[in-house]
Amino acid sequence: MSRKLEAQVTQWRAHLLRRAAGDRAGVEKLESHLREQVAALRGAGLAADEAFLISGQAAGRNLILLVNLAGSAWLYARFLRGRGTLAALERWQTAYLPVYAVWAGLVVAAFPPLFGYR
Repeated sequence: MSRKLEAQVTQWRAHLLRRAAGDRAGVEKLESHLREQVAALRGAGLAADEAFLISGQAAGRNLILLVNLAGSAWLYARFLRGRGTLAALERWQTAYLPVYAVWAGLVVAAFPPLFGYR
């Protein structure tokens, strides 16, 4: 990888570590997938920046799912141990819907101009 691309990955990893509350194993797995996707897209002829942006978008979607599933699992485990309610899990799921909406809006509105689609 070029120095610029390596710097982008390093910055991306640091951002994820801050957002994922220090879940190093999860971030390392996402980084591995990111690097694989970048390599595959570069092999298909995309420029390094384009490959990183596309791969980062896919990894961002994975992070959104990871956070949602982790929160749901934690609340469900609390319910099973008798320390929480299903209403709490329902509130979590309902409150998380805007995150998916914002991500979908970002992908629909921001990505096409980045790649020259009209």
